[in-house]
Amino acid sequence: MANYDTGSVNLTVGSSSVVGNSTDFTTYVSNGDLFRVSGETPFYSVADVVTATQLTLTGRYADSSQYSSIASNIASTTTATSYSFTLTKNPIIQNSVVVTASERFTDNGAGILSGSKSGTGTVGYDDGAVSIILGTQLTATYTVAASYNQGNTRNALSYQVVTDYTTNYSFPEIGLNDAGLPAIYTKAIRDIDKTLNNLEQVRAVSFTIKGNAVLDTNALSVMIPSDTVCNNIKADCDASPAGAALIIDVNKNGVSMLNSTRLVVAAGDTTGSIVPTITSIASWDVISLDIDQIGSDRSGGDDLRVAMKLTAA
Repeated sequence: MANYDTGSVNLTVGSSSVVGNSTDFTTYVSNGDLFRVSGETPFYSVADVVTATQLTLTGRYADSSQYSSIASNIASTTTATSYSFTLTKNPIIQNSVVVTASERFTDNGAGILSGSKSGTGTVGYDDGAVSIILGTQLTATYTVAASYNQGNTRNALSYQVVTDYTTNYSFPEIGLNDAGLPAIYTKAIRDIDKTLNNLEQVRAVSFTIKGNAVLDTNALSVMIPSDTVCNNIKADCDASPAGAALIIDVNKNGVSMLNSTRLVVAAGDTTGSIVPTITSIASWDVISLDIDQIGSDRSGGDDLRVAMKLTAA
């Protein structure tokens, strides 16, 4: 079965919670499946199957036509430079909160309030908790007021959960009798496009040192022609070091990308890997290798290979 759509669901705009009616989510739905309201374009990934009748989505359900505008006076204040209160009508729509006191605070959609006079604050979209710190000392009596949008609840909606995916890249699969086939097709094509683009962005730089490794500064170097991010560095050699580890440093423009921790091939092993501390590489930066330590009984590193996995910045 490529889809699960038994029963109906209740959704509140601005919330990530899905409440099912006559559903069996625990049997037929898994984390990572795609959820959407029938007839609507957006898909949401399932973050958690809570119970047979409740799901949590990775994003908040959005419908710009289904919310109520709320305005309220919170209090009057003359001395406080910080203030905390609760907006009682929630969930709150992201990007909708405006708080006024001696300055105007606006909501950035990520729970952060920024004041017009350098004030700061936070807002909780689910519980309505608001905290503000004024950027300037109060010199008169001000009314603390708030305006925001509250999401409305939509009941007994038909829905669709896509449950079948391809093995390697998890593209949603389509059955001839699936409901909402055009929407699933569009989602699959967009996922394929994104995956292909990401594959195009993956790059690699590799170094090879023939023969036994020897202590060396700037053993090999290469220039990187475009802005990239280094995600991982791996070393591999044909002969393992003995008596001590083989230790390698990777530098960007002469400065270690690894800080105090180095790329290590342990004694008796032939591979090692590390995530660099410094990951960003600008176009035409020079990447070089230092061999800081070799094995004491056997140097190791016969045909030493070091590869850097890069993605476009």
